[in-house]
Amino acid sequence: MDERQVVALLDDRPGPAFATTNAAALYRIADQAERQGSYTSPALDAEQISRFGTLGWQGDATQGTRLEFSFRSGMSSEPDATWSAWTEPQVGEEISLSDLPSGRFVQWRADFSAADGRSPLLSEVTVSFRQANLPPVIKSLSVLDPGQILVPANFNPAQQAYEPAHPNRDGIFTTVKPVIPESQKRLKPLWKRGFRTLRWKAEDPNEDQLAYVLSFRPVDSDGEWLSVIDDLRQEHYSFDSTVLPDGRYRFRLQVFDRAREDDQERKSAEEISEPILVDHSTPILGEVSESDGTLRVIVEDRWNPLREAVYSVDGQEWRPAIPADGLLDGRRETLLLHPTEQGSLLLLRLTDAAFNVVTIDLTRGSRP
Repeated sequence: MDERQVVALLDDRPGPAFATTNAAALYRIADQAERQGSYTSPALDAEQISRFGTLGWQGDATQGTRLEFSFRSGMSSEPDATWSAWTEPQVGEEISLSDLPSGRFVQWRADFSAADGRSPLLSEVTVSFRQANLPPVIKSLSVLDPGQILVPANFNPAQQAYEPAHPNRDGIFTTVKPVIPESQKRLKPLWKRGFRTLRWKAEDPNEDQLAYVLSFRPVDSDGEWLSVIDDLRQEHYSFDSTVLPDGRYRFRLQVFDRAREDDQERKSAEEISEPILVDHSTPILGEVSESDGTLRVIVEDRWNPLREAVYSVDGQEWRPAIPADGLLDGRRETLLLHPTEQGSLLLLRLTDAAFNVVTIDLTRGSRP
């Protein structure tokens, strides 16, 4: 019954009467069975939009009794005006639902017809369905800092060689590690000169296993995308970027939820990265002048701002070179050096934002 609580039982014939609350009602048991009745199931959730197949049931509808089934489907958990209308009643041991509109929820109704004091019996109902294949969703795509790579958390560089072999016979892009086993999904960052790492997050509404394809092209090109790697199963990829000339590139991530041979059901999504700068060029030395014991040194970098400038006298400790404008943040900088002692070797070490490093000899007589 729809009422939630029975609060009283009364003697009656042929059986007890009872009162309920929540809501209030009084029920009596009749001395004859009803000839017609119905049962409506709850809205059954397929979790995704689905096609419904066949209803099967267990029970007994013999000796003149009858069981008929009707169906409806919709997208909301509570049936409303957006749901389909009830189908015409159907009979049979297995009933097809192929004409029922696709939806996330389905509901069935059984109509009972008694005969000669006998009632049909329904003990079990099953409804088959198949979720519609939805495309995967790319949640994020990012590039890590130059030189940063990702390796399994239990990776120990002191005990394992991970220097990739050159050249790579499968193409110009050399990765740092094979596919990570399921037991080694925890990652940690390491640094490796010349490498770049793309990292992404993707999900599939049907919880299918995903495969990834990476390709690239220069930013100023409208030509075809060129392959980096095909059929990747992990959510990151580290590669040796020294195979590419200096410049800006975009990388395209394609995500597939089926094997290549399942083209009819295969769904995909793609995302294109922001321009990624590949820079192998070191900063260069410009004009050098000296006044009152202070060296004024102009340096510049073609692609990246400078991040560190230090100098050393006669191989002693590195000291910071002071930017003339007080901030080391441009591709062209004027540096002020104040060596406190004379020496036979004066070195200037420059590092740009891509971690390209150069050491320049500023010893008098060796300057350009």
